[in-house]
Amino acid sequence: MDTELQWHEGTVDFRLALGTEFYYRHIIDCIKYLLRQKMYADFLVWAPVKEQNAAGERIYHEMHTGNWWWKTQEELPVGSTLVPILLASDGTHLTNYSGDKKIWPVYMSIGNITSSVRNTPSMHAWIPIAMPPTIPKRVNRIVGYSIGTQEEESLQVIHDILTHILHPLTDMKCQKGIEMICADEQVRLCFPRLCCWLADHMENAILHGIYQTVCISCTVPAKALGNGDKYPDCDHQKYADAYKNSDTKGLHSDGVKFVNNALWTLLIAPPDLVRGDLLHNIYLGILEHMMGWIQEFLTHHNQLVAFDFIWKRLPPYPSFNPPGKAYRSITQWTSKELRNVGKVILASFAAALRRTSDQERPTSEQIQEFHQAILCIWYLTDFCLMAQYKVHTSSIIGYMNYYLQYFHRYKDIFLRYRAPKASKDEAAIAHRQLTAEHRLQNMEKEETATVRNLKKKESLVEWQHLVKEILEQKSHFNFPKIHLISHFSDQISKYGSLPQYSTEICESLHKQLKQAYHRSNKVDAMPQILQTYTRSHAFAMRDKNISAWSKELPEVKNQIRNVIKPT
Repeated sequence: MDTELQWHEGTVDFRLALGTEFYYRHIIDCIKYLLRQKMYADFLVWAPVKEQNAAGERIYHEMHTGNWWWKTQEELPVGSTLVPILLASDGTHLTNYSGDKKIWPVYMSIGNITSSVRNTPSMHAWIPIAMPPTIPKRVNRIVGYSIGTQEEESLQVIHDILTHILHPLTDMKCQKGIEMICADEQVRLCFPRLCCWLADHMENAILHGIYQTVCISCTVPAKALGNGDKYPDCDHQKYADAYKNSDTKGLHSDGVKFVNNALWTLLIAPPDLVRGDLLHNIYLGILEHMMGWIQEFLTHHNQLVAFDFIWKRLPPYPSFNPPGKAYRSITQWTSKELRNVGKVILASFAAALRRTSDQERPTSEQIQEFHQAILCIWYLTDFCLMAQYKVHTSSIIGYMNYYLQYFHRYKDIFLRYRAPKASKDEAAIAHRQLTAEHRLQNMEKEETATVRNLKKKESLVEWQHLVKEILEQKSHFNFPKIHLISHFSDQISKYGSLPQYSTEICESLHKQLKQAYHRSNKVDAMPQILQTYTRSHAFAMRDKNISAWSKELPEVKNQIRNVIKPT
């Protein structure tokens, strides 16, 4: 790797961890490094485009087909080149069974590299630019130093580090443009602009300095997260002014922590950094919640056995791996399994509810509930499947909005299964009391079996309505992940398709750092991790670049063979 792309060391002081080390690279050097690699020469984009299909509809896929690149390019001098910077971060454990060793790497790539190449781990288009320290554990029982104060002070240290790392993007030299050598051997006047930061919701809460129960992008109230309505974007200039004026109450009422946010200094509004995360918002978010609702719904209506029968007999199909065991025996879903579930869950669910050969015939009220549940799952799965498209058109975006709107219309059929534990306990107590009263009445009166059965059915309906009322009284859908999907359609038209921004890339990038840790002696491991990673990365990049040069200059192969004899 080039000698100019070096790691720098710094130290910060947490009140409970003095002299904590962190490591970082100069972000402008990293941009220059990626731009001049010969291996990317055939996969670089230098200007935005507008594409249309045969019907004349606008097409959105790569980042340069979105409206954001066009709008930003118009603000730059004629003939200049925009370099969108993509950041990604995700904390991870280095050890599985012993110790508590964690790292929090921040990765960087550039939007000029097409997503098919950028998100391929073997192409090494994402490189780590910083290793901020992990936030120390909060400690109870410290007089005059509450848990909340510990959290805000630690968060402020993290934002101070990020401000230092991202500062080169805001200085005058960067704003006026920097001449950079590119992979096609041309020198261009480049304007680096931070475009997005890939992270899950928990990570975004740290980066944006907000509470985890509020939206990162808009001002939706916490009690309206499940409504599916649109709200204005967060006004971070207002938050910055409130911080300067020490308006702690005003910030907390907006769900913002009293922290001098590093993102406030950048040339982009913080809400514009957020991207729809298919991994955590769709696969491990909405789909995982949906599977829980379906299981409770089927159990409530005694249809889980029929569903299991269908589930275990799903045939294999290209790009679909059938489940190997019963639905109810799966305690934890992986993203790959949930991706498969989204393809078949609607058909399996509808078939189980319509099955009458070995099931009791449903009542008229149950039929209505079955119909509403099928519609809800239908609209939700269609939305999730369309969100995974790698190419979108204006009509597809319209369909996504339509499906999301009707999902919110029918989702109340699953409201009782969102009940908190206290409501479930209250419903169970009420059910037991009504059962005891009914038995006592039967013992006091001498009635025929027909009359008793008739009254039992009437009491059953009464119990069901009472239990439903108790469960739905405090139930709600106000959790962040169900609201975040309402921003997907706007993000597609601005920045291109969503799969290119999934945080799945972070999971694959962690493997190299974990392998470097296992090669270390586990004592003061971070310098050893960085050295091992840097060395292996340099060899991999050199090999890719030589292969790229050999395609353009055939004599390079012969020169290499003369130095390294084939075995």
